[in-house]
Amino acid sequence: MKAFIAFFVTFLIFTSIVTAEKNIRHGFGLSSNIVAKTWGFNLSAVDIKETTGLFIDFKTSLPTIIGSENFYNNISLNKAENIFHDRLIKIQNNWLSINVGILAELHKYYALYFGLGVSWFTQYRQYKDNSEILGKHGEYWIENENVSTTNFDLLSGILITPSRHVMIQVGYEKKPYGINLGIGFIF
Repeated sequence: MKAFIAFFVTFLIFTSIVTAEKNIRHGFGLSSNIVAKTWGFNLSAVDIKETTGLFIDFKTSLPTIIGSENFYNNISLNKAENIFHDRLIKIQNNWLSINVGILAELHKYYALYFGLGVSWFTQYRQYKDNSEILGKHGEYWIENENVSTTNFDLLSGILITPSRHVMIQVGYEKKPYGINLGIGFIF
């Protein structure tokens, strides 16, 4: 949460400094890739006179495994299965995507956006340690490095502003593939 607040404040300061003498409209929205089941937010800044702007989009899978007390980054897939002989319980696929793009306001009620960025796909595997040494009640997570990837991401869509302070996002994302939907506020 601290990273999110720092990111949001930095974005607002940056857009205010870069565009100090222009009439700028800022936006903040919550968004989701409904196919990949990622959640996140987007920030935008549009110059009302030029009808162009910038946006940043950040989404991640929830819940996140990395950083939890049951995640072990020092145990490999080989060690869990062939040395410890632990039983696989569950597989969870997670995405993290960060995109930066441009906005083109075509009408006061809608704007098109196009962005490029990077995404990371990580597969986590949960195992049962029968001796209950690892994790909570012997259940622990590791990363399957054999299928985890870093990807080029691309997204595009439309921001609809049905009222002065509300925006609706509908779009497409390449990696992770899916439809993006969101709602936000303009200030």
